[in-house]
Amino acid sequence: MLADPVEALAVTAVSILLSYAAFRQNMLTARGSASAFAVSAAIGLFGGLSWLLLILSFVAAAFITTRFKLLDKAKMGLQEGRRGERGSRNVVANSMPAVCVALLSTLLAGYAPQSYFAMLFTVAIGSATADTLASEIGVINRHPRLITTMKPVPPGTDGGVSALGTAASFGGALFIAVAGYALIVLLGDTMPLWSIPFTAVLGFSGSVIDSILGATLERRGIIGKQSNNISSIVLACLAAAVLLAL
Repeated sequence: MLADPVEALAVTAVSILLSYAAFRQNMLTARGSASAFAVSAAIGLFGGLSWLLLILSFVAAAFITTRFKLLDKAKMGLQEGRRGERGSRNVVANSMPAVCVALLSTLLAGYAPQSYFAMLFTVAIGSATADTLASEIGVINRHPRLITTMKPVPPGTDGGVSALGTAASFGGALFIAVAGYALIVLLGDTMPLWSIPFTAVLGFSGSVIDSILGATLERRGIIGKQSNNISSIVLACLAAAVLLAL
């Protein structure tokens, strides 16, 4: 669904403000801010204002949790950047699948209802949020375990999980599921109520997949962090697409 001229202006304005505010608050580097503008503008233009506002919900959740016990993370050497800021690679890795869904919602508009793509988009953002919260909050736990063996591993180990991180992960996915439903319905589009548990569970699954890939492929150096992020979100979206097609 391509935005009309008025909505396009609103999307551009919100994208500029969002990326600039993220830079000023030390959430993003200069390149990260530029990438965020391109991503948010593309999502808003192809998906609509409600989709862009859902991205803003993700940014807000990421900002709060990144600042959560930042000094403790810094002492362990596990914070993002020098002050929790993220670069362009992180922005692209967490948002590229969502951008692709937004583009497909316009290119394939005649093949599926907009609510179908809205749910895939919510799963993509939910996966990114779930993984971010699991990392930023779960890393505080000093006794994580490897998801594939449940053996104790040092904090920050790829594939390490904890009860705290898992709870934060599901909470993040549920937050995006509720926010996505509310924003889309309030701004005039349709989305079934059952989409909330559906997108919450699939979004959470993206974080679980991320941990499994981290414990296997990433720990061995076969893939990097960004490749893991993209792969886990894409796999969660594909699972959602298959289930919705049944």
